[in-house]
Amino acid sequence: MAIELQHEHIVEGLVELMTEEDLEIKALGWTALAVAANRGNLKMVECMVEKSKNILSIAIEEGNMTPILLACLNEHWEIVHYLYSVTPLKDLMP
Repeated sequence: MAIELQHEHIVEGLVELMTEEDLEIKALGWTALAVAANRGNLKMVECMVEKSKNILSIAIEEGNMTPILLACLNEHWEIVHYLYSVTPLKDLMP
């Protein structure tokens, strides 16, 4: 909910309290990173990726799209550039 409402400070505080495994949890088929990438909030994306690189490769259930693909689809180019720089090459392959 904090991501949807663009409350960056709340998201940052929650991410600090979470474990890496917590960030991998899906709600309605989406991880928190997928929601932030889809919404176009670079600050939130960065704080989650700094906590866990594993979440970069977790796709949403509907459409099987990773966070970088969601950012591309919505033309959030700053996020695409950032995610491209931190996503392992194997996760960028088809």
